[in-house]
Formats: sequence, structure tokens, C-alpha cells
Amino acid sequence: MNPADPFAALLKAWPGAAGGGTLTPVDGLLVQAHLASSASLVRAGQRGSESWLQYARTAADAPLAERVDAARAHLRRLGEIAADEARQLAHQLAALDEQARGLVDAAAADDEPVRRARAKP
Repeated sequence: MNPADPFAALLKAWPGAAGGGTLTPVDGLLVQAHLASSASLVRAGQRGSESWLQYARTAADAPLAERVDAARAHLRRLGEIAADEARQLAHQLAALDEQARGLVDAAAADDEPVRRARAKP
């Protein structure tokens, strides 16, 4: 692995690579799934923080009714953020699921016997 790779330590720590082994294709798909999940959490946190800052600017010195409206808008945005990230992650995981299923199909095709001669009539 390239030492400049930011994910090298993660991949090295993965169970399939322990002891200097290499990652199997299944392990690689699982690493991708965990990275996608972690990235989704980071994005949701960032978007939630931006929404919080927007709420704080709006509600700074506003009367109670405006602060409540701003708080409700913030809560709606948090719900939208969670739903958006869940949809995106579900889509990414479905694609990885298809890739995993393809691994089984490819392995099954490799296991079929190859006939080198024709059977007698």
C-alpha cells in the first residue's frame, strides 16, 4: 500500500489484511460500505452545524415567537438532512450489495466444469 494513502492505516487494520494478508473482494466492499457510512455521518454533522448557525443568527435578539419559528425551521432542516443522508447511503449500499452479489455469480461461473471433449453419441 502507498504510505501517502489516507486510508492505508484503515485497510491495514481491517481483519482480512491482518498479518500482512491482502483484502479479499468481499473485505474491500465492506471497507467501502464503512467509509460511505462514516462519510454520511460527517456530512450530516456538517449540514446540521450549518443549520444550527443559521438558527443562531436568526434567533440572536429576536422575540420569542421568531425564536420558536427559527427553532422549528432548524428541526425541520435536521429531519430533512437525516432523510437525505439516509437515502444517499441506502443507494450507495444497494450498489455495493449488487457488487457483492456479482462476486458470487462470478465465482459460480468459475466453478463450472469445462468439457474438453464431446461425449460419445
